[in-house]
Amino acid sequence: MPLAGLYYQFTPRERLQLVLQAHTRGDEAERARLVRSYPRRTYECTDRVFMAEFEAAQWVAMTAWLVWREQLMLYEAALVRGEHYLDLMHWWLRGYVHGNNDAWKAAGQPGVRQDVEGREPTDAEIAAIALEMAAENLPPELPASVDAQLALLKAVPVGLERFCARIGLPPADVLGWVAAARSLLAEAEEFSALPVPADEEYAAEVEDLFVSGWPGLGTMPAAPGANG
Repeated sequence: MPLAGLYYQFTPRERLQLVLQAHTRGDEAERARLVRSYPRRTYECTDRVFMAEFEAAQWVAMTAWLVWREQLMLYEAALVRGEHYLDLMHWWLRGYVHGNNDAWKAAGQPGVRQDVEGREPTDAEIAAIALEMAAENLPPELPASVDAQLALLKAVPVGLERFCARIGLPPADVLGWVAAARSLLAEAEEFSALPVPADEEYAAEVEDLFVSGWPGLGTMPAAPGANG
């Protein structure tokens, strides 16, 4: 058999090894012969435009859900900081009232020192008073951080909706690829009545994020044969 006929008998792994070896020793002619002689095959595959957008839709759904969950957890953490402040005020006031009244009684004094209508306050009354005191003395950065985080949270579905408008698909359809993400729009609706607008800058960032991963938009090249 002529030597040239051997080039068609190599397995893909053998051919790869020979190409690498030829390249390593600088034998470009041999490397080219090995590449040119690679057997040609005809394959059938799913439409490339469909597959590119199919995979991109899954990525958008998963990314949207992860971004939403991240911002939701940060919003809940901001709420917890405010609640922690209220708890501290409550327990401080409770200890102050009971400590004063106990010391008053231990000193043999009549009645109670810290009273509500001449009697010792109940825990519920102490909690209500503590809430009023906390509201009057609440550090301004606490409610500001809650509002700021809520604005970021609201921006996620806004950015998603604007992106989906660009590709002509309803957000619910895109999110349907990921089971957990299907509840995102319903969860977002629960926050819509709160009087804090979405952060426009972050909404644009979210939209740009999805654009960057969609074929033919942003930095993602269009699949061959795409016509919009």
